[in-house]
Amino acid sequence: MVLLPHAVVGAAIGVAVKNPLWSFLIGIVSHHLMDSFPHLDYGSRLIKKSGPRFLGHKPKIKSDSPRKFDETFWKILFVDFSVAWTIFLWIFYRLPEDLWLSVFFGALGALFPDVLSFYPPFVKAVTRKYKWAARIAEIHSVFHWALPVKPLFWGLFWQIAFTASALVYLSRFLQ
Repeated sequence: MVLLPHAVVGAAIGVAVKNPLWSFLIGIVSHHLMDSFPHLDYGSRLIKKSGPRFLGHKPKIKSDSPRKFDETFWKILFVDFSVAWTIFLWIFYRLPEDLWLSVFFGALGALFPDVLSFYPPFVKAVTRKYKWAARIAEIHSVFHWALPVKPLFWGLFWQIAFTASALVYLSRFLQ
């Protein structure tokens, strides 16, 4: 799933929980639950066939897929990050200040499993050194159900549903 739905749902968790630590931890759980629904993400165009490991599937990558982050990946990430950051700042601006810390940590927790799963060199070192980080990355790979681009409707459906639901919930608290 792209960054936006995770960040917005994490923000909604922060508003509901009103505790930074619990918001962060529940945000991590929400990430895995959301990723267990079929969705598109940055690597969807590289996938030939998919299914989650929790249902006994192993995603198959196209043989001609690049093994590193290419230009298209960075473009998608830039647009997703820009939209998510804009919405997140708008939410912060409109929420009471006493919720800011919980909202920030809820969103951070909801994004954390993806940070551990992108595996740049510094993250690989963290997952080797700390068993808890490796465990979160492993859980992420079990629940993650990215689809190839072809079923576009189902790939976007859950992301739109999660984002819209979280925004509707958050709208009750915006000033």
